[in-house]
Amino acid sequence: MASLGPQVVSAVNEARVSAGIRDWVSRRPRLGGDLLKLMPIAGDTLLAALSFTLIGQLQQDGEYSWLKDALYVLMLVLALFLHEMYGGVKQRRTSELITALVGSLGLTLLMIAPVTYVMPGIANGFSLLALVAVQFLLLLSWRSLLERGVIPHFGRQRVLIVGAGSRARRIREALQQKGTVIFEVIGCTADREEESASDSFRRVGASRDLAGLVQREQIDHVVVAQDNSRNVFPAADLLQLKQSGVAVSEGEYMYERLMGKLLTDYVRPSVLIFASSPMHHTLQIWTKNAIDFIVALLLLIVTLPVTITVAILIKLTSRGPIIYKQQRVGLGGKVFTIYKFRSMCSDAEKDGVRWAATNDSRVTPVGRFMRRARIDELPQLINVLKGDMSMVGPRPERPQFVDQLKRSIPFYDLRHTMRPGLSGWAQVRYRYGSSIEDAQEKLRYDLYYIKNYSLFLDLTILLETTKVVIFGWGAR
Repeated sequence: MASLGPQVVSAVNEARVSAGIRDWVSRRPRLGGDLLKLMPIAGDTLLAALSFTLIGQLQQDGEYSWLKDALYVLMLVLALFLHEMYGGVKQRRTSELITALVGSLGLTLLMIAPVTYVMPGIANGFSLLALVAVQFLLLLSWRSLLERGVIPHFGRQRVLIVGAGSRARRIREALQQKGTVIFEVIGCTADREEESASDSFRRVGASRDLAGLVQREQIDHVVVAQDNSRNVFPAADLLQLKQSGVAVSEGEYMYERLMGKLLTDYVRPSVLIFASSPMHHTLQIWTKNAIDFIVALLLLIVTLPVTITVAILIKLTSRGPIIYKQQRVGLGGKVFTIYKFRSMCSDAEKDGVRWAATNDSRVTPVGRFMRRARIDELPQLINVLKGDMSMVGPRPERPQFVDQLKRSIPFYDLRHTMRPGLSGWAQVRYRYGSSIEDAQEKLRYDLYYIKNYSLFLDLTILLETTKVVIFGWGAR
């Protein structure tokens, strides 16, 4: 072999490594990420529909029509969503799984109750009890099989991280926090000893030998997370691995995918500059504005009894105006007036503007209830009708805070490239902010929303907001 010359030997070795990788990939049964996301909702929907067929055959009463069945199944899927059964594949304990299913089925019965008055005959007493019992057994069996059998054996991927610095550490933490069911971190590559991020982070070798490491460690997924360009970037090996069927991802993309926010400590300005801006898609923005107007108008009409009741309670229990007006920064940095039900005492800011705090003494008893149920935000529907706000977008901040945050946080002004929202991605994914650190963390979610904006993401946020309102998470 040596007589053939170093270039020929190198080519032969590369061919062997490539063949070994392709052989490993072809023998390794794996499920794609999109399929993993689809399987829970598809399985739940099919089993819920199957339960109607089983009960219909047992009862043979002919009461069920496809429309009534579809309404029930839709409400059951919504209830499962509200109980976080679609927030990523997890391995729950049996007790957690039973609690989530019982809660979801109970919520479904509450939501379907008003429908039975309009469309009677969805189920009589006995068949409804049998239906719920069958659905519980089917869903419990399916979810147990999915989370303990299918995903660990067919969905889990062995991950190698290229890099061993602080960026690689953040990626590993995200994988261990959100992706343990699907991803197994095998280790990292490091080209200098001082790059090692921690003693527990296994160093499998140098990045210049990436193809050989992937074959030896039987890696399914390579994540590139080097701190700087001075490190050896194995471009040829990465191309070879990708052609052989090994998944290759950029670290920041993997972090976004898992955490739902940008890794702003390492984000390059070009990532945001060249991202597709929703402001360039006129039809999409017109559609969003039309949906905002229709939804806001309908909500104002539907919540009118609540609005009147709250207004009376505020007037009777504390001195001051019912509606509280405040200056906020909106699209393009323009300042506008926001409307809220007053939830604090009338002299809450006599000592100056400050962040709201946990168990804030300035909040009235009625205001505390309103904040927990998010009722104090209802007058902002008027802002949506006026065009100052959208139903979904980054939450608007006060001018005094914005001036301070722009000086302290890079990219903060990018929040104002979209119309502020009544709810937002940061609101449903992060707690109530009360400091510069909280604002910086919420900015990561806001930038993720701006970078990945779509009408489907808006719908997801609205559904998540419903969950927040029902369970009262994040309110102050």
